[in-house]
Amino acid sequence: MLLRNLIQSIGHTPQKEVLLDVPYVSAVPGNCGIGCVAMIVGTVTVEELEKKYKTLPFYDERLGWMHKGLMTILDDYGIASSYKKRQNLKDLESCIGERKPVVVSLRVPVYGGHLCV
Repeated sequence: MLLRNLIQSIGHTPQKEVLLDVPYVSAVPGNCGIGCVAMIVGTVTVEELEKKYKTLPFYDERLGWMHKGLMTILDDYGIASSYKKRQNLKDLESCIGERKPVVVSLRVPVYGGHLCV
C-alpha cells in the first residue's frame, strides 16, 4: 500500500492492478529486509530467518541487513533474485506483470531507509 501511494503521489497511474500471492509479514523496525524475505519465501518466519542468518555476511550490527545477504538467503530457498541500483516505474511494472515480487528500497523522511515488497 505504501508503494502504491508513493507511485500515485508522483502522478503515475499503473497500467493495471496485479495482486501477487505474497503473504503480509510484520517486522519490527530494522527488520524490514528480512521481513521481505519471509514474505517472498512464504514458508518461514522472520524469527526463524533471524536465528539462522543474523550474522555476517547477511547482517551487520552497524548497517543492518545487507542487500546482497538478503539475496543469498533467497537463493538458499531456491528463489532467484537480482539487484539493480536504480529502476524506473516501467521496470517495476514489468517485473510485477511477470508475477515476480519486487523488493524496493525507499528513503522515507524521518524514518530513514525502508525495504518493502
